[in-house]
Order: sequence, then structure tokens, then C-alpha cells
Amino acid sequence: MYSHRLPLVAPTHVTASFAEFLGFLIGDGNIHVSKNAIGYTTGDRELADRYAQLVLELFAIEAVPLWDDRTVNGKGGRWRVVFYSANVLDLLQSLGIDLRAKARQKRIPPVILRSPKAVVSAFLRAYFDCDGCASIKEGVILSTFSEDIAQALQVLLLNYGILTRRYGPNVRIKSMSARVFANEINFGLARKREKLGQYLASHQWFLKEDPTDEVVSSEHGVADVYDITVDRSHRYVANGMVHHNSLWHSRIMRQLGELGVISDSEIIEFAQLHSGVLSPSRTSLNPYYLGFKMFEDIERRWDNPTEEEQGKLGRKPGMGHQKIFEVRELDNDVSFLRNYLTKDLIKDLDLYLFKKDGDEWVISEKSWEIVRDGIVASMTNFGYPYLVIDNGDYRGNRELYIKHMFEGQELDMNYAEKTLQHVHTMWGRPVHLETVYEGKRILLTYDGERNSKSTLEK
Repeated sequence: MYSHRLPLVAPTHVTASFAEFLGFLIGDGNIHVSKNAIGYTTGDRELADRYAQLVLELFAIEAVPLWDDRTVNGKGGRWRVVFYSANVLDLLQSLGIDLRAKARQKRIPPVILRSPKAVVSAFLRAYFDCDGCASIKEGVILSTFSEDIAQALQVLLLNYGILTRRYGPNVRIKSMSARVFANEINFGLARKREKLGQYLASHQWFLKEDPTDEVVSSEHGVADVYDITVDRSHRYVANGMVHHNSLWHSRIMRQLGELGVISDSEIIEFAQLHSGVLSPSRTSLNPYYLGFKMFEDIERRWDNPTEEEQGKLGRKPGMGHQKIFEVRELDNDVSFLRNYLTKDLIKDLDLYLFKKDGDEWVISEKSWEIVRDGIVASMTNFGYPYLVIDNGDYRGNRELYIKHMFEGQELDMNYAEKTLQHVHTMWGRPVHLETVYEGKRILLTYDGERNSKSTLEK
């Protein structure tokens, strides 16, 4: 006897072990919703034991591998591991996994796509153990009937620098990419790991891989574009200065023009669009323009170091391109600005801080260090104010009280007051925002009819 609704024992977040379990499930797993059964089938005892171990480790449920001689074609047999839990099915469904999906409908769980590298690697290792193989002649080959999995898989592998090719249902990894796969992911199954090692040993030298692919078609459309962050792991925001692609767009298009791949009219069209993206402003900071100029300055300085820089810092001429890639790998926007926005660059770009004095806007600071630090401060939390809900029943009247965790950057008062009006529309009751303005703690309020401002005691 067993209960479908015993208290669930499960990890509180997606760990490497849980990702490995999902890799086995998506690869060779099977689910029978009516029976609350979650099974796994494999020809390798090593994988069956590992799956059973994961089930025990993750969910405190004992699952025993059983040998089954019955097969559809009457050849060989399979190890089967099955456990029963309605709670685990609910958990899987909450993660976006379609419990009734057939082979062609399967997808890589969205939670894996948002996970840190170690978690993704564990998922891929288990999945390749199920649906992948290693060939002494062909490298790594993975077969899947799911178009969604094949496409997502190629994107995930590209994040490791692994280039793949699609041939029907097969995703293939060869040459240097197979070596990267072995170093970063590899197989968990010993016999497949050994085969991959033999492939690499028999190919000591690889031709440089071509990272390009033919564009078959281009479809115009409109869709949402998201900036993505992963807490305590990746540091990627799509429109950040460090990772924006303006510099590479210009280099690629220039090279295509020099090779005669694109026409003069296409070059002019790009130049017009590109200049619009990089257009500087007298009243605001264009991050694309600033990042573009900073990368150009880094390349110039590391390509042509002074005698002092060569002697004291050991810089060698011609290292600009390499330095740019180092900055992209190691720096985020804040460290990028703090380390490479120099005195000369601030002067050349005519950067300054300004503020409103009465009815006029005036320059408040031109000292390069203060200007740099002011720009860095504006990047805190990616330029967004840090707000927390302090009380949802303020005054015992279900009024909303929000606190601005002041970090030296004042709010735009007009924008803040208009925002409170929108928050009131959603909340349905008076809303309050505590912040710091001109060195004083103030409270902004909107009661549904008018905005008001009051000074709080220190």
C-alpha cells in the first residue's frame, strides 16, 4: 500500500541533481497520469541505478530497477524504474512540463533554460546519456523527434561555445566543439564517455570550425524582447553597455562591405540606422554611444600602449582586440565604467552632471571622477529605484505604504507622482511612497483625487 498524497519531499530550488533527474525524464522517461506513475526505461543498468538513486535522494521514495525481457520487437530487454507520486507530478506540472507530451511534443523545461551553468550541464549530461551517442568517426550525435528540443539544445550548447549541425532528427557535434563538449559537459555513462575519448584521441588536430550558417529565410514580425537576469549566477542584461553589440555590428558590416558581400546601398542603410542608435544627446546619456566609445578607447590604448605602460604594466602592442574580449568576459556595467571611463575620455565626450536650479537646468559638476561616479551610481540596480512594500494595511485602512531604499539617487518627482496614480488604480486605495529628496525624508501620497507631499521627521 502507498499514499499518493504523503507530504512532498523535494528540493526547494533547481539543483544539479534535480536537473539531472529532469534530463533522464525528458530523455527516456515516461509518465502515466492516471496511475501517478513516473517511469524510466534504459538498456544500461548504470543509468537505471543512477535514476533510482536520484529519486531516493530528491523525493525520499525508494524505486527499484527491474529487468524486463518483454520488448516490442522481441529483441533484448530493458531496465525499468517506476515510482508513484501525485505530488511529484504536480511539481513537474508547475515547472511547465507537459505530463502527456509524446516524443515529438517534448520540450526542455523552461526552468532549465533559466538556470546557472552547473545546473544546465547536469541536465544536458543526463539527456545526452539517454538520447546521445559517441562515434569514433563522427563525434557526438544526439537524436530527437522534437523540433523544439533540437532548437533549444543548439542554443544551450552555443552558450558553451559548442557549434552544432542539424541533419534531420540528428544534432551533431564534431571537431573542436566535441572537445569543448567533453570538457564542459561530457557523458555520465562510462561507455559513451570512453567512445568520445577515443574520437578525440584519434583526432589530435582539428580544422578551425566555421561559426557561420546559411540564413534560409527571414520573417518580419513584432514580439516582446526581455532582459534576463539569473540571481547570483549570470550577470547578463540584454541592453547593458558591456554586452551590447553596436561595436560588433559596425565591424561585421564594414567587413562585409570590404568583401563585397553587401551593396553600397545596404551599407548606407545600415550607417543611417547605426548612427541613430549611437546618436549622443546634450541632455541625457546614451549608453550605446558611451559603451561604443569606451570599447574603441580600450582597443586604441591596448593596441598602442605608451612606453610607460609597456614598462610598468607589461602591455604589449596589438592586444586591443584581446582586451575587449577580456572586458566582456570579466566586467559588468559597473566595473566597466569604473575601470575604463577615463579622465581623457570624459573630457573628449564632454560628459558632465547637471541639475535643475529654479526654472533652469545648469551644469552642476565637471570633475571627471565625480562625473564617473555619478554615472556608476545611476547604474545601480540597472538604473531602477529599489522599492519595497513596507505596509499593505497602513493606518489600518488597507492603504499601501512603499519605501524607496535610497542609495544616493533621487527620484524624478513628476514621474513618481504619476506612477503613484497608476499604482492607486491597481491597489484601489490611497498609496504612499517614502523617499529622500534634497536631503530630507518626504512622503508622497495619492488618495485617488490629488497628489500631496509632506516632510517626515528625521
